[in-house]
Amino acid sequence: MQNKLKYVQLFGDALIPLFGFFMWNWSLYFILLYYLLDLFLNEALNHLKANKISNLYGTVVRKSWIGYGTFSFSLFVAVVFLVHIAVFFLHRDIDFSKEALSFWNYEELGIRQGYVLVPLLVFVAYQRYRMEFLFTGVYQRMKMRDLWQKHLTQYPVLFAACGLAIGVNYFFQVDDIAYLMAIVILNGLYRYFVSRRPV
Repeated sequence: MQNKLKYVQLFGDALIPLFGFFMWNWSLYFILLYYLLDLFLNEALNHLKANKISNLYGTVVRKSWIGYGTFSFSLFVAVVFLVHIAVFFLHRDIDFSKEALSFWNYEELGIRQGYVLVPLLVFVAYQRYRMEFLFTGVYQRMKMRDLWQKHLTQYPVLFAACGLAIGVNYFFQVDDIAYLMAIVILNGLYRYFVSRRPV
């Protein structure tokens, strides 16, 4: 049953950007903002998990949480920066602030997606935290180091992907659809193999 839920989640993770691009007229930058928002929520979720673990083990573990958390958030900021560099090389005339506002204010069925998408992503992330971490009692047997090391494995992959995109954009002009498919496939593969390991 749990495996079926993970497959459904993987399918849903792929559908949103594909629907966004082909049916809702999202740009590639819109889709990257969606993924960055998801990455930010995962970052926040890991702090919730760390807080739960530190409440069990006390001050020493809390100090470890601060160290890992600061390092992780620094990597998140670096990824955001690199994503924007990659997009700039692809679309040199892009206005990031205008595009970000357009992403938030984009209307589907008369509703601005920022007011629906963000609360929906927060709700789904929090429910995942409850189902996979709290209700299963994972927090009672997980060490702080293991929690953060698993979380941090995504950043070398993201740095490599950003570096590759920047390099390709510098020398070649690649269509947005190719980047979209690469992002969806690589994200799905990463989540599949990570999801097979314990939370």
